[in-house]
Amino acid sequence: MKKLLLTCLTVLLATVMNAQINLGVGSTTKGIAPISTYYGYSYVQQIFPKSEINADAAGNITGLKFYLGASATLTNSSDWVIYLGHTTKTSFSSNTDWIPLGDLTQVYSGAVTNNSGVVEITLTTPFAYNNTDNLVIAAEENASGYDSNGSGEAFYVYTTSSNRSIYYRSDTVNPDPASPPTAGDRNGYNSSVTIVGLTPSTLPACPNVSAPATNATGVAIAPSITWSAVSGATGYRLSVGTTSGGTDIMNNVDLGNVTTYSITPNLQYGTQYYYKLTAYNTSGSSSGCSERSFTTLNIPCPSVSTPSQGQAGVSLTPTFQWAAVPDATGYKLSIGTTAGGTDVLNNQDLGNVTSYTLTTPLSASTVYYYTLNSYNSTTASSSCSERNFSTICTTVANVPYSQDFESAIVPGLPSCTSNENAGTGNDWVTTNNNGYGFTTKALTYKWNSTNAANAWFYTQGINLVAGTQYTITYKYGGTGTTFVEKLKVGYGTSASSSAMTTILADYPNVTNSTPITESINFTPPTSGVYYFGFNCYSAVNRFYLSIDDINITESALATSETASVKKDNLKAYPNPFADDLNISDISNVKSISVLDISGRVVRTIDKPSSTLHLGDLKQGMYLVSLEMKDGSKQVIKAIKK
Repeated sequence: MKKLLLTCLTVLLATVMNAQINLGVGSTTKGIAPISTYYGYSYVQQIFPKSEINADAAGNITGLKFYLGASATLTNSSDWVIYLGHTTKTSFSSNTDWIPLGDLTQVYSGAVTNNSGVVEITLTTPFAYNNTDNLVIAAEENASGYDSNGSGEAFYVYTTSSNRSIYYRSDTVNPDPASPPTAGDRNGYNSSVTIVGLTPSTLPACPNVSAPATNATGVAIAPSITWSAVSGATGYRLSVGTTSGGTDIMNNVDLGNVTTYSITPNLQYGTQYYYKLTAYNTSGSSSGCSERSFTTLNIPCPSVSTPSQGQAGVSLTPTFQWAAVPDATGYKLSIGTTAGGTDVLNNQDLGNVTSYTLTTPLSASTVYYYTLNSYNSTTASSSCSERNFSTICTTVANVPYSQDFESAIVPGLPSCTSNENAGTGNDWVTTNNNGYGFTTKALTYKWNSTNAANAWFYTQGINLVAGTQYTITYKYGGTGTTFVEKLKVGYGTSASSSAMTTILADYPNVTNSTPITESINFTPPTSGVYYFGFNCYSAVNRFYLSIDDINITESALATSETASVKKDNLKAYPNPFADDLNISDISNVKSISVLDISGRVVRTIDKPSSTLHLGDLKQGMYLVSLEMKDGSKQVIKAIKK
């Protein structure tokens, strides 16, 4: 009889000791659940899925245990009201998606204490959990004041899926659970909790997956599945498919006793996958585990090496080169003469290559925009960066030459100009209104905090005649006496520092904070194409040096024009003109050339009549160069309306 009684007591004691379920116990992460200790008042609702509770049957919940540091204080966070309830929700959809108080049952109201790291609550009224729905635990904390416990919140939480808890907390407003205010936020974690009164199933609970998040997008094609360890589990199995319930990728594969697994081989880009993770032990596998899904990222954009962004002097039949994209089966190229344009190539399929050379030549001295995309059988890259380059330039035939940098796309350089970095500092760039008197676009060198400057900017090639005197004018300026800048100006037969053999000016002490206009006469020794260079050679950690309004003209233009007009009394009228420009006396004129302001010849007329038909020219200023029969030349400025 005594043996039978002892056996019954042992079984009863074991049953009582096993009548509790631990969720996330052992975590050391802190969060806002079941209440907030860091604010005066709080109201928190949490959802615990049936599959995670994993009770063996319906039963009465008789108590709850929450966990915190053994020395944590609850002096100002001890007045609690606890509610329990059933719900079919798996998460809170918004910051106003509170579970109504009418769907909850108050099970405790009173003071709580920290007993060596545990807040243990015996329910005033046991709660009958149906083991069909998910469980709601809601708690309000009504004591004023807060407990920081050194680092904010005091209670331990464990990671769950997104939006499993919702909270409101305030130092001044005590929320009413009957009409809770808009929540401060939602969280992807729950309290570490022991549910007293329910007996755990002998089968393990469903794993709580933390990554990828439910319905996640942009997931890597070799994703890692991560979950929390399940009490009593000895291993986990994973199924993955391309349809809901599908197992065409992985069919209940045994992963072993791990908490993370990387799927191999790589999945497809831009594809939705469905997966289910279960736990198992000697009693069997967890049941009722939710299927989740994620979508992999689109195939990435190619990494283009040439032409580089903003590259100048590109060949008229450029070669495009890029690095191969893993799993790409081809690439498509678009090219246009405007940003976003496709007038040259419209999404041209290049095949599975990493280099492509245009066969039809582009136009010289032109800016082109291009975008390269990769693709495979399921997806194509998107939002790839558009890049631009400018093609090689033809040399200027007749000064005058003008460069005011207004055509540049900041911070790039104007077409047909170029940079050379002969040191380890920065390059010249184009800026817009630098704040030191250059109110429009200008060429600017910006300081380098560790390396001195040795940067050259070059104009395009300009055709000059030996023995002719020319004048170069430009504006230059720094930022004042605090940051002394240094500038040289020279010219030579190529756009390189080694060719800048003739130095026209050297300014080793640029301290002006507003632009200075400089004018220098020079005579080239031989006829040919020359490039003009501007060299910033400032010391380390200076500020700004700027250049603008570069102009090159024949020195005798103005004098020749005035003398010729007085001598020959030639006039051009009407000026400004609309379509036709008349020359007062054409009898001594051999030929006429019309140049735009950059010095480019736009019209040549041999044996001209007194009326020049120029209606097709664009609006602006032109130079009408009259080649006289006696070998002299006269230039008249004319404006096209």
